This record gives sequence, C-alpha cells and structure tokens, in this order.
Amino acid sequence: RGRASDDALAAWVGADAARQFQSTRNAWTGLPHRLYGPAISILPPGARAGALRDAAAAERAARAWLGAHEALWAGEERPGPGDLALVKSQRVNATWFLVFQQRHEGIDVEGGRVDLRLRDDGRLVLFGSDWLPGVTVDTRAARFPRGVSDARARLADGFDAARDRALGGERVVLALPKGDGDLDYRLVDRVRVQTMDPPALWRSYVD
Repeated sequence: RGRASDDALAAWVGADAARQFQSTRNAWTGLPHRLYGPAISILPPGARAGALRDAAAAERAARAWLGAHEALWAGEERPGPGDLALVKSQRVNATWFLVFQQRHEGIDVEGGRVDLRLRDDGRLVLFGSDWLPGVTVDTRAARFPRGVSDARARLADGFDAARDRALGGERVVLALPKGDGDLDYRLVDRVRVQTMDPPALWRSYVD
C-alpha cells in the first residue's frame, strides 16, 4: 500500500517534486498518516483566487481530488463516494480543515479517516490518510440488543447510576491487529460513560 501511495504522489506532482514531500506513515497500513511539502493546487487550471469561498466548494474540490487520486490515500483499494463521510469542515483564516470519516456499509470504521488542509485558493498544504483496508464485516449479522452492550460497559467501568452519566453509543467497525501484521475487523458497540470517581470519560467496545 505504501508503494502504491508513493507512486500515486509521483504521478500527481511529478517524480522530482515528490522528493520534496515529507511523510509519517501509519504503522498498520503504510499509508501517509501525514504528508506535507510544496503547496500545490488541487483545482483545475484557470480556477479563480478564493475559489473555495464556502464549505460546499471546499468539499466538492476535496472529493474531486480524492476521487482522482485514490491510490494516494487508499493504496490498492478503490473506495466509493459513500465510503467517506465529511465529519468536519472548518475554516481558520484562509485554510479549510476537512476530515472525512471512513464508513463500511454506512457504519463508521473506528480510526479510519482522511484529512486535508486546503487554502481558499485551492492549494493543498497538508494531507493525511488513516484509511483502514480490507474491511469485510457483515453489518447485517444478528447481534444482541444495544442495551446489553450498555450494561456490560457500565459493569466494566464501575458505573454508579447515582452519580455517573451514560453518554450513549453507536455501532462501529473496530480494527484489531493480527500477529501477521494484517488487520482483523469486528462489528462492535462503542459505549461512552462518564464516571465521577475516578473522574474519567470511558469509551468501551463490546462485541
């Protein structure tokens, strides 16, 4: 996956420019967790200054670029548009901070995301991929009711109904590293609890 991403970077900016980029790798996947270098526009030639004037324009530009350079952030996989959900779009001065959440059959993949930072003139100043490959979980498989997950998480966290707070939860896909360096995936319930003694926010995964 890392080699496919490197090749995609060279194909996008050219081999000489690609050498000017620096990256830190996701230890599980080899994809660029953070990639930065010369600020290069992702917009078509002739795009006007300040083209990314609003969140909708920034998302369209980001999705178009991601769709044209899938190998850069997903390695050998070719995700569909529904596999990335925009969960953050915030402008700070002249920079858009965009975060796309990875999804599998409409369910969030815990830890799977793609980040972009775009200037309002379309230049990409930072990019990162924590895309998790090879998700094959059957999201339609029968499971026990969510209330069972909540009860098990509260028991594990030492929940006291008189003083602590249940913050809800949701079903997610959780990646688990295997001994051979690959990843296994489980469909789990992610449950959040706030305890007062000790004061803590707990996130539990119940499969």
